[in-house]
Amino acid sequence: MSAELLAGPPYEARPLSTYSQRAEADAVVRHRIGWLVLRNLPCDFRAPACYLAPDRLTEPVGLSEDDALIGCLLLHRSPDLRHWGPRARGQSPLITHAHSIPGAANVGRLMTLWATDFAARLGVPCVRAEIPGCPQDASDPGGRLLRHAENLGWENRGYGAGWCNQGQRVARVEIPAEPRPGLGHLIRCTVLLDQAATVSAATGDGAC
Repeated sequence: MSAELLAGPPYEARPLSTYSQRAEADAVVRHRIGWLVLRNLPCDFRAPACYLAPDRLTEPVGLSEDDALIGCLLLHRSPDLRHWGPRARGQSPLITHAHSIPGAANVGRLMTLWATDFAARLGVPCVRAEIPGCPQDASDPGGRLLRHAENLGWENRGYGAGWCNQGQRVARVEIPAEPRPGLGHLIRCTVLLDQAATVSAATGDGAC
């Protein structure tokens, strides 16, 4: 057996259950916000607080490479997206406040692979996300994150108020769920399909 097989998948999607884990994500988010500010790109200064003190329906998820956190996102399993309009009928998880360490490669692609496979395993047709600060003018520099998402396969479903921050304008994007049987060789997933089990696991030592 090769050393690579013994080492296991290089990436892991894992719940950030303890305060120390969420504080690590807070540092990732603050690092990314600083990077965006220096480039005069839109950002959400409220995002770090969403990681440090999430409500019981919000699950911080981290993406790590060789046990080092390279990205994070907030997972909402059953959000009320009526404000999205008739296109948002049906149950689907929602991703908000996704961030990566500046300089880390392919984090968005890895998050997308994980999210579409996770949605498929949940038995829902798609996964949705909200991207803050996106102008409808595609030539605006603030639209680069939306263009990146579209290049990864996300479809733009319009613009409007966000779910987390109701006063914030976001781009609403969606991608079909897709089972990926071989993904476990690339990304080990320890985010439980059962939310009740996830909440129970988060009540251990160090959880807030």
